[in-house]
Amino acid sequence: MELVFQDLQFYVIVLLAVKLFLRSDEFLNLNESSIVWDVSSVNEDGSYDGLALQVQGKSDPVPVTLMLWADDDKPQLCPVRHLWVYLTAINFKKGFLFP
Repeated sequence: MELVFQDLQFYVIVLLAVKLFLRSDEFLNLNESSIVWDVSSVNEDGSYDGLALQVQGKSDPVPVTLMLWADDDKPQLCPVRHLWVYLTAINFKKGFLFP
């Protein structure tokens, strides 16, 4: 079962890194405080259409907020859905998103 979580984690890391143009050190530093709930976009049914993440890039003097949008046209490539599935599967409470 651990292998399934590792595969899912790797897939979510690739999706997030590609969609947000993140370097490896930037997505590895994401934690629960990186999610900006006030800016995130919620649908009427309670699902997230957009998720705001604070990331500090290599040349950024301060963290910047990046939007991660749901992809309803290609759900197999939707980073928001896959992130929520991954966080639910590992029973995420706090700490780094990708330990």
